[in-house]
Amino acid sequence: MKSDVKCINCDSAVQDLGRIPSTQIFAGRILDKLIEGGRLYKCKKCHLGFRYPRLSKRKLDDLYKSGIDGTWDNIDNLRTDWILSSKWITKFIPKQSRILDIGCYDGKFFDSLLDSYKCFGVEIHDEAKERAESKGIKIISSNFSELDGKFNCITAFDVIEHTENPRIFIKKIYNLLDKGGICLISTGNLNSQSFRFMGGKYWYSTISEHISFLSPDWFLKKENIDGFNLLKIEKFSRSYFEFKKYFIEAFLNILFKLLPVISFILKGIVKTNFDYKKYPGMKAVGPSWGSANDHFIVMLQKNE
Repeated sequence: MKSDVKCINCDSAVQDLGRIPSTQIFAGRILDKLIEGGRLYKCKKCHLGFRYPRLSKRKLDDLYKSGIDGTWDNIDNLRTDWILSSKWITKFIPKQSRILDIGCYDGKFFDSLLDSYKCFGVEIHDEAKERAESKGIKIISSNFSELDGKFNCITAFDVIEHTENPRIFIKKIYNLLDKGGICLISTGNLNSQSFRFMGGKYWYSTISEHISFLSPDWFLKKENIDGFNLLKIEKFSRSYFEFKKYFIEAFLNILFKLLPVISFILKGIVKTNFDYKKYPGMKAVGPSWGSANDHFIVMLQKNE
């Protein structure tokens, strides 16, 4: 499809990866109206993926504030990015250093670090803020772009995909870090095999809160992480690999990609907890693929 859309980062030519299905879900809440999915594009120069068109920041913030409490709850501490980050922090960051977690929600990531570090958070959801503060985490802002201060380490788990311009986000982190400070960022991998196969129909891109999509290649571009050295990249899956689960999820995604009409029919027949008769537009949203190796985490260090 011919388009005059340019990269929001560097204004370069883009590749069209397909239409993103519309949805009625945002931050766990079912909305009265569909949120248009737009299309998924990938910059040919800087490798950024992005949704276009997209909701304004003001509209997105309003929707986040009214999200359902518990949407981003984590049952345990077995998230691979949390395990890796805790290990790297204890290895590279001195005790009693200042650590900031952007989008910390209820502060569960800090559970194993609170006794050894000074923990700060940025969180927009009021009920989650209160739970984080009850643990001893100091919530210093609800808006990362307005934040001041200096920190030895900044973490951002599943956050950068929610930002309008990842380069500006990275620059803000740079300004908040002390010299030699560490930044840890985890997100979905636009270059994973499952993402490349599904394109705009991939479950990760259909989440309406996700507007920017990155890959290890994006972080390998010096201009994207100006002022930082890239120390580590680790790819991972959000859930433990089980062959049966992977086979089922892969089959359902392939079916949705190649024969979407059959997928729509099955959603209308198979009993689920979701009322597709009331929200027929949701039939266009594809199945999840949690067992796929479609996430990664990077460790950046601010130049001395």
